Amino acid sequence: MSTKCAIMVGEKWRGTIYSIWSSAHNAGAFVCVAVVQLAIFLFSGSIAAVFYTASVVAVLIGIFVLLTGADRPASVGLPSVAEYTGDAVHMEDGQIATEELTDLSIKEVFVEYILKNKLVWAITLTSMSLYLVRYGIMSWIPSYLVHFKGFDASTAKWLVGAFELAAVPGVILIGAISDFLKDRRDIVCIACVIALIACLTTYFFSTSHALIIAVLFIMGTLIYAPLTLVGLMVNEAVPKFAVGSSTGFMGFFQYMFGETLATALIGILVAKYGWIASNTVLYGAAGLALILLFYILFKNRRIIQGN
Repeated sequence: MSTKCAIMVGEKWRGTIYSIWSSAHNAGAFVCVAVVQLAIFLFSGSIAAVFYTASVVAVLIGIFVLLTGADRPASVGLPSVAEYTGDAVHMEDGQIATEELTDLSIKEVFVEYILKNKLVWAITLTSMSLYLVRYGIMSWIPSYLVHFKGFDASTAKWLVGAFELAAVPGVILIGAISDFLKDRRDIVCIACVIALIACLTTYFFSTSHALIIAVLFIMGTLIYAPLTLVGLMVNEAVPKFAVGSSTGFMGFFQYMFGETLATALIGILVAKYGWIASNTVLYGAAGLALILLFYILFKNRRIIQGN
């Protein structure tokens, strides 16, 4: 069986809708900061109380999802997504896939449509690189701004939440732009990462607190928008029955490598070489993401031209 690379076509508002859904985790991250600060205030700085408060909130949200969530549209009497939107996946070999279910085993799906899919690998590694930038910025905002840029600690801690919240409208807008450009999400991501590299330069070298804060807010959009779009792209690169596998595969690399490198590795490098080491890692990750996005751009173009 040949390697399965693909690109999905269909619903013209997919980028906008997916971005609205995805932006919820940015808003949620801001709420997390607010809940932690509220718990610290209410319980006199007790660390244990902070964890108990966060756990109670998580349990309540879990119960809400359990009570209101549903499975596939067909399980509640609605037509399938493919039937409703006309979605189709154009495979690299010229075939068109619309099936939501398959007789293949989980292993067969994973091997044929994930491990052998060069497009999935490129999108996954792009996402991993962007996650490294995301956590390399977000996790170190208080330490970096206080110890290297001279910010007040009380201001710096709230900027973590503001960094997340500021991304919400930008992510939705850029998702809509990707729809306007007829699903050319790779082009939109490339533009975002180029702008991100410019913002990183300002963030690293500027001494103006106002400019640093402004750039930090802009970077929220420039990081989370391509992260959202590559999350959609990895789903569009496989048939519907392989979407769960592609999402899980990408998520594994995001957190096991992207987040781990951004927190553990950067912490070690900063302790040994200073913040210049962190800056170098983030530049490298953004540069790698840009190279991979150009590969994705040309790969998608070949698939489209081949069909």
